[in-house]
Formats: sequence, C-alpha cells, structure tokens
Amino acid sequence: MAKYAGEFLSLIDAADATGQAEIAHEDLKMLVAAGSVKGSLQGHDLRALVLCLANHGELAWLNELVNNLISVGLGCEAAFSTAVLGDNALVEKALSVSQY
Repeated sequence: MAKYAGEFLSLIDAADATGQAEIAHEDLKMLVAAGSVKGSLQGHDLRALVLCLANHGELAWLNELVNNLISVGLGCEAAFSTAVLGDNALVEKALSVSQY
C-alpha cells in the first residue's frame, strides 16, 4: 500500500478538482484503513492523509486514525494529527508514545 499511497492522494486531489466527491470519499476510506496498520504508510503520506481528511471535514475518521496511530506507537504522526484536530489532551497522549 505504501507504494501506491502517493497515487491515491493524487487521485483524491484530481477527484476533488473535478467534483467527483464519491471517488475521493472511497479513496480516503482505503487510505484511512491502510494508515491504521503500522508500516503501511510512510510518515509524509500519513501527514498528507491527515490534511486531506481535515480538508474534507472527515473529523470522525481523523479521530479514529489518531487513536489507531497511538495504539501502534506512531506518536509523532499522531501528535501532528491531533494538532490538526485541536485536541490538546490527545496531543499529550500521542507525545507520550512518541519514539523521538
């Protein structure tokens, strides 16, 4: 999945640009599922996914992704995500599991 994450993000951008919200929505669902598995997406792809989710107003999915990132020990990516959400308590939780 990591190999194709950039292509999925490009597809989401293209779908947004052409008003094809259903395609963007389905691709976001696939990337959120992939992002919940440790090692499936690289850090920059996870951060791009977080921004894309926020841009689409998918805050419930973003919150779910944050909790999954915390549970697999990806604290830095989770902290970035929680900063986008604006949840200070969750930022502290994410930083507590950070490996950096």
